[in-house]
Amino acid sequence: MRVAVVTGASKGIGLAISTRLAEEGWSVVLCSRDGEAIARSAAELGRRGLEASWHVCDVGDAESVESMREYLTRQYGGVNLLVNNAGIPGATRPTWTVPLDEWNEVLRVNLTGPFLCSRALLPGMIERSSGHIINIASITGKRPLAQRSTYAASKLGLVGFTRSLAAEVGRHGIRVNAISPGLVEGERIEGVLAGQAVASGRSIEEVRYAMVSETPLGRMVTDVEIANAVIALDGMSGVTGIDLNVTAGLVMF
Repeated sequence: MRVAVVTGASKGIGLAISTRLAEEGWSVVLCSRDGEAIARSAAELGRRGLEASWHVCDVGDAESVESMREYLTRQYGGVNLLVNNAGIPGATRPTWTVPLDEWNEVLRVNLTGPFLCSRALLPGMIERSSGHIINIASITGKRPLAQRSTYAASKLGLVGFTRSLAAEVGRHGIRVNAISPGLVEGERIEGVLAGQAVASGRSIEEVRYAMVSETPLGRMVTDVEIANAVIALDGMSGVTGIDLNVTAGLVMF
């Protein structure tokens, strides 16, 4: 049995990743801070005949992550794949107006969360001499977006964490990679577009057109395309330490 853990899995990209993994025969554990939402999502997968369970976890809280590890050990014995997807967008605002508690919260979830989850599950992977960690980063860490410095710092930090960890654990047969989505259709990007519209004095549609028109494919990407990238990347057994762009060509480095 292949066991995958996906954080931030109650909706959006996390739910799409969980669904695709389950469709590929994985036993998937969906994790989220929102107990009601994660229970509904796991139940829906179960109704489709897919193997899924759920566990409430705040990835930025060490005790909550330890509780998740204990649950996984008790129920499954070990984990083959960890997808660190949980993240929050933070506000769109000038850097000099960002409150310290807002900065800390974005980094707590987006960067400390993947660290804590990886730290908790790596000993088991090392013991079995196998495993794969995929971190969901963002092109915002590589392509400047005004008034998004907090989010950008957290996501580019995650890319650095990915590469360093890959170099560290490769000798144990463990791979670590990142995926950087671009403009992903859905609720989150709509919030970002609204924030950029306010910040720039343009309409949301003007902002949307300006962003999408820069992509060679002339469109946003979907959460299913991010999920498909997880499946593909996990199958690339000789690949570790990469940051895979899924951006419709908006970023190519």
